[in-house]
Amino acid sequence: MSEVDHVIQRFLSANGGYLAYPFNQPGRQQTVLWHVLKHRSNQKMYAAIFEKDQHILINIKLTPAHVDEMVQQRGIERGFHMNKRHWVTIDLMVASLSEAELDHMVAESAQLTR
Repeated sequence: MSEVDHVIQRFLSANGGYLAYPFNQPGRQQTVLWHVLKHRSNQKMYAAIFEKDQHILINIKLTPAHVDEMVQQRGIERGFHMNKRHWVTIDLMVASLSEAELDHMVAESAQLTR
């Protein structure tokens, strides 16, 4: 199992939902493969995971205050291709978050998007 698959399964196990690929077009070479975790109840996404330059990145939704706090840390930027007030992009290879901290943040994203 790849590292991306491990991350996806961990978040799905903890928060439920399903895996979708809404941004990837069949028959077209993709430079970035987006793995989107969505709620079954409303089909809203709570996380988007992708690889770029051999780094695993994840977009998640947080409260605006939490976004402002988190972007002060190395490896965490305002959301890539997302609303920069409500979403962050975390480079899992650079950010110094524990698994528990990351799991808590993904749970927050899942709660905010219900």
